[in-house]
Amino acid sequence: MNLTRRIVTSSRPAITKATWLEVKATFVHDIVSAIVEDEIPDELILNVDQTPSKFVPTDNVTMAEKSSKHVSRNESSDKRGITVTLAETLSGQILLVKEELDLPETQKALLVWHAFKAQSTDKVLSELERLNINVVAVPKNMAHLLQPLDLTTNGSVKKMEKRGFSDYFTSTITETLEKDPQRDVTTIEVDLKLSTLKPIHAKLLMSIYEFLQGEKGRKIILNGWKAAGITEAVESARKGRIPTLDPFMR
Repeated sequence: MNLTRRIVTSSRPAITKATWLEVKATFVHDIVSAIVEDEIPDELILNVDQTPSKFVPTDNVTMAEKSSKHVSRNESSDKRGITVTLAETLSGQILLVKEELDLPETQKALLVWHAFKAQSTDKVLSELERLNINVVAVPKNMAHLLQPLDLTTNGSVKKMEKRGFSDYFTSTITETLEKDPQRDVTTIEVDLKLSTLKPIHAKLLMSIYEFLQGEKGRKIILNGWKAAGITEAVESARKGRIPTLDPFMR
């Protein structure tokens, strides 16, 4: 059989470059217009996203034909993970819980996030409006192209999680061999019980949070906004040059 090991992926509809440019132009224009109109500072320009956080990087490989371009996941039974909500600002910060800025309560903020149904109900939108928060939705099926968190931060978080699991796995084997040098390494069992992994995972997430608050983390966050084309557009708009809705005009 002509099979090979493949990583399980998520399906996305094909997007032409012309479509992407048009959607991006509208997306960025909406963001910039809200920022300029309400004089929103970088600290209140937010991108919020929920991303899976799995300490054990399992259940993401399968066998498929070598010519296959996409391998879908039908079902996952691994419960050793949680959903993490990340919130970052155009100024390069990960939000502290209930952090207060020295600004009036009437100061507008801008929230960039997914447009899925749970976050687009009248109740949610009216509450955000009450809190003086404007919303610009990330275009459907384009988060991987236009959402700052998806472009840099989420990937960095997942890499650190994989490295954390690798360190845990390796240290377990090393400690066992130090106690019993003659032990057959293939017989060593690594404890993957949920009760064992939860505190380790929590500690890792705290260290990731601290990393993102540092200078290297800030650069990762800022690069996401730049890659989405938002940083340059905002800087130009504040100088009086609002980006055009026509992606083919300079």
